[in-house]
Amino acid sequence: DRRCLAVAALVIALLFALPLFRLAMAEETQPTPMYVTGVKSWLNGRAKPDTASDVEARFQCGDEVDVYEVSGQWAKVAGGETGYVWCSVDYLSNTPPDSDPQTYSVRSNGRVRVRETPDGDLVRWLEDGDTVQVQCWFDGWAYIGDGYVLGKWPDGGLEAVE
Repeated sequence: DRRCLAVAALVIALLFALPLFRLAMAEETQPTPMYVTGVKSWLNGRAKPDTASDVEARFQCGDEVDVYEVSGQWAKVAGGETGYVWCSVDYLSNTPPDSDPQTYSVRSNGRVRVRETPDGDLVRWLEDGDTVQVQCWFDGWAYIGDGYVLGKWPDGGLEAVE
């Protein structure tokens, strides 16, 4: 009877230990590096994939983040108090920003809007010939530090200064 009890206890212990062993031995998923773009000041990293969830981290335009999972319009990235936070995928890009801001000149037959976000509210105006420092690009919009400028328009656009 003792041998049967010992064998049964060993089998039960193995049944409980095997899933934990597999979990411990599983390879950690390798993250995908992505870059924050399209934000005026920062991208919120939230505790849950929901805009009403607590903000646990903030990322600036151009920051590299490690993406571990994508679920719908949300990406799970490294950061925050718990080690992971959720960010909107609308503000992440596979393309790294330029390491050095590039100087561009405004070419227009009138004033050009600087917007809070792409297609957002007006921040200020630029005039023909003004120069700006482009820190990163997002879907045809140039982030210039205090807002976004459309890169091209029917009668002009931003031209790189050499």
